[in-house]
Amino acid sequence: MSLRRFFRVLLLSGRCPSFRRIPPSIRRTIAIVEFLICASLIVKGVFLVISADVRSVSNFRLQTSGHQDGNGEERLGKRRASDQSIDSRRSPALDAADQTERQTLRRSHLRGVCRRLNSPGFSGSEVTLPQSLLQSIIVDDRNRLLYCRIPKVACTNWKRVLATMNGRGNGSYFDLPKTLLRRLTEYAAEEVLFRLDSYFKIVFVREPFERLLSAYSDKLINAANDTYRKLYGRQIVRLYRKNPTIESLERGHDVTFEEFVAYLLDPRTAETRPFDIHWRRYHELCRPCLVGYDFIGKYETLAEDAEYVLRRHLGLPKDVSFPKGPLRRRSVKTSDLVAGKFSRISAVDVHRLWKLYSIDFEMFNYSYPSFGSNG
Repeated sequence: MSLRRFFRVLLLSGRCPSFRRIPPSIRRTIAIVEFLICASLIVKGVFLVISADVRSVSNFRLQTSGHQDGNGEERLGKRRASDQSIDSRRSPALDAADQTERQTLRRSHLRGVCRRLNSPGFSGSEVTLPQSLLQSIIVDDRNRLLYCRIPKVACTNWKRVLATMNGRGNGSYFDLPKTLLRRLTEYAAEEVLFRLDSYFKIVFVREPFERLLSAYSDKLINAANDTYRKLYGRQIVRLYRKNPTIESLERGHDVTFEEFVAYLLDPRTAETRPFDIHWRRYHELCRPCLVGYDFIGKYETLAEDAEYVLRRHLGLPKDVSFPKGPLRRRSVKTSDLVAGKFSRISAVDVHRLWKLYSIDFEMFNYSYPSFGSNG
């Protein structure tokens, strides 16, 4: 029983009519016992808070011993090197000990960044859970799991897995109705807090610039429909292209990556409306400092990270595997595609874009990008 629930029981017991019928001498004895129990719980709680704070401060000092240099790159010492060496192991057969170490390093690094930013959840301030966060978190009550969805980070496949585990999937890769899975917005406030406090919470991220390129390609260039071209493409062409054709203004079908970057960097974009979820920043979508995720997965190590969640937490048999999605032939690696696209962006704008997403880079230990022209 949590401390909060225990106090609630004590408060309710004092209001119960049957309790008032107990003889005064026995009620006094019960009150003394309750007082002693509460006192011991409070002392234990203070001890745990002090211990956790000491551990967090120790981790923070280890992780922030270096600062960003002129290029914006972080020097995180041995802990970062250790994390990257473990992340470089791409085999799905990564053993439990290595995965545990990987998660310890990722969560420890995140806590250090959150403390340095004095972000809610570590400052001790009262924080209201934003509606956008509750909308982003998918609930699996059967397996006591919360998944914060980040589009373009295997999001559709995770929704397929959760739907299938709950007997609501139909095997289709694209046919996933929004009503198929429950969000935290569908629960009362007390139920939301209970799930955030007791469920296993996971989030998956990827290198922020790779995700931006994936969102640009999927929504504006190779889109299955014209929704994003009409909603964003036409506006981008109108604002950032000199002498656009009538067809481009009407269709918004040929937005260049340079124009897309200009749209993201334009202060008017964020002032007009929040970023679309496909290029919204991780710390805004999933509030990692506030939520305190139990498992941080990465797209770069998706196979073994997903395997660990499926086997170790969900207990699924080995014949059930994480879906790979539709096969697409690629002759060029994603990192090379990103470097090629960004080679046409000036070094100044690459840095401005990095600053826009710098909290995501820092929180999840991604290096400052090495590409960018000098134009």
